[in-house]
Amino acid sequence: MQNKKSLAPGEKKILITLTRANKTFTQLLKDARLPGSVLSQYLKNLQKKHYIKRDIDTHKYGLTKKGIRVCELLSELIKLGG
Repeated sequence: MQNKKSLAPGEKKILITLTRANKTFTQLLKDARLPGSVLSQYLKNLQKKHYIKRDIDTHKYGLTKKGIRVCELLSELIKLGG
């Protein structure tokens, strides 16, 4: 079982996808290549962690400041081979 602070591989994929642009659920389905039910759960988890937010007007998901920082850390880990 995964602890609350760790990220599932699919959650990392979503965060990385959102570094390029804010996306709707449908766009994320296509870009992240995850089943709808899994994507929905991951989005809920990432919102609870305050890594992403959903704009109620555009219905697009985007990174929060905290989410941007997490992506920066993930990028550094990838560069280090972790």
